[in-house]
Amino acid sequence: QLPPRPQRQLPKRSRKTMCYTQGNYVYRSSDGDSDTSTDPGTVFKLNNSGEFKVTNLPIGYAKTTDVNFKVKGVDKNGKAIVTKVKMEDEVAKGSVEGIKVDEHDKPLENAVFGLFKADCKEFTEANALMTATSDKDGKFSFEKIPYGKYIVTELVSPDGYVFSDKQYDVNISKDKQIIEIKAVNEEITLNISKKDVYGKELKGAKMQLIDKDGKVVDEWTSDGTVHVVKCLKAGKYTLKEVAFSE
Repeated sequence: QLPPRPQRQLPKRSRKTMCYTQGNYVYRSSDGDSDTSTDPGTVFKLNNSGEFKVTNLPIGYAKTTDVNFKVKGVDKNGKAIVTKVKMEDEVAKGSVEGIKVDEHDKPLENAVFGLFKADCKEFTEANALMTATSDKDGKFSFEKIPYGKYIVTELVSPDGYVFSDKQYDVNISKDKQIIEIKAVNEEITLNISKKDVYGKELKGAKMQLIDKDGKVVDEWTSDGTVHVVKCLKAGKYTLKEVAFSE
């Protein structure tokens, strides 16, 4: 009687490996197994399905694009053929969308803003990470700001408006995040009175306000009330009476 024919021992399908070099990611196979690591260069195991999926992104990073790869199985000796796959993630980035207006919500052009690190102490154009200037609609923006905390503040005010040193906190905490800012400036105003020695407002005096270049920026005839000049540019002026009141 012949001995029983031995059964052929098929090599078991081995769990392959995938090498990932960054971040705090959770990988989950299709049958529910999972691995987590915070250490760079950690090797993650794949089960027979040969698939892991990203289910939890590391803080400060955007979701990577899918990487397709092939699990090669085992060689003729039953030894696992290791597959290594590298995935690289972009840092999460957001943006700031701002608008510059006056007290009446009128858009203001040519205001210059800077984006600074959150720990910045001196807000100058030289220290700014980026600068932006408001357009005719009062709009300005900062694009592709990496994950983190920042400050936006005004560097140059629009002509005729009081400079604002208000600081706007910006916290980019997720990819494609948009932070909206509304910045308001007050008009530069000048109140001018024409009075006699007793403090009484006088009528009929013809007045001119002249800038340092000799240009008349405003002229009027006193009517017994305070005359208000708005939106004056910063600089030196001369007040001139061109005709006396009666």
